[in-house]
Amino acid sequence: GGEVIAYYAYVLDNDTLGGPKIAKSEIHFLTVYDEEEYDSPQDPKKNPPTPASVKTLDKLIEVQKKLLQETFAQARLREAAEGAPGEREKADAAKTAKAQRELKAELQSLVDDVKAEMERLAQEEQDKAKEDDPHPPALGDKEMKFMELSGLKMEDAAGKLDQTKTVQAVHPEVEALRNLSETRRLLL
Repeated sequence: GGEVIAYYAYVLDNDTLGGPKIAKSEIHFLTVYDEEEYDSPQDPKKNPPTPASVKTLDKLIEVQKKLLQETFAQARLREAAEGAPGEREKADAAKTAKAQRELKAELQSLVDDVKAEMERLAQEEQDKAKEDDPHPPALGDKEMKFMELSGLKMEDAAGKLDQTKTVQAVHPEVEALRNLSETRRLLL
């Protein structure tokens, strides 16, 4: 996978009589690949199988995209609505908040698994290393940082959704997706 870009169209007219009108499209995603990765032939014999943790990360990215689309749609409705959020709007936001927390729990499980694997590999390296060899830097620290940041952004978004603040929840959801995407990019 490559870098994921979230985008939408935004239109503002110049109606001077009735006041300007604003319209936004749905949110869409574009994945940008490195030129070498895109141009290289995909020979399954040359490429090692995708590790389970990367497959899990890919699934988390897809779920985060779906949650972001839901929140963005709710935010568009909120911006067009007048008055306080109704019961339906509150229920929709609560449902998305719950799904965001469930995704965060899945991400935390992946983080825990990767940390355990990193510790196991570090212990193996220590057992094999000679006393005069310099200790190699820990593997995966950057990936762990981005996954943990993503979890924080997911919780931030869920908290805003709990308050039916869908417009404010979009940004942390985009940041969660960005951090997951960056993790995936680093793993390539």
